[in-house]
Amino acid sequence: MVGDGSGKQVVPEISTNASSTFFGVYSKGYYNLFIYTIRFKDLSGPWTKISINGPSSSGQNGPEIHLASSASPSVEGEATGSFNLNSIAGSQLLSGQWYYIILTTTHPEGEVRGQIIKE
Repeated sequence: MVGDGSGKQVVPEISTNASSTFFGVYSKGYYNLFIYTIRFKDLSGPWTKISINGPSSSGQNGPEIHLASSASPSVEGEATGSFNLNSIAGSQLLSGQWYYIILTTTHPEGEVRGQIIKE
């Protein structure tokens, strides 16, 4: 699972120099475990929240599914996480209905967003 993030994907679209990349692995089976890393840089200020949201298609907002963890709020770095999915959530993920978003004080509705898709 991959996804490149930018301000152009935030709803509504914003102008920012910030960017991000997403890499995740979904292990279907007994645990249905989803493990991911989000790398980001050039935020306008330290992040205030990093989350995975959905179900939602590109250009629409969806509810929060999972909060990512990071050492401390920063303008550059990475956030990681893992959690178990049920069959409905797994289907949503695999069909590209989830996205990640990074919020900052300057952009409380989102500074960087990226749709999560199969590689």
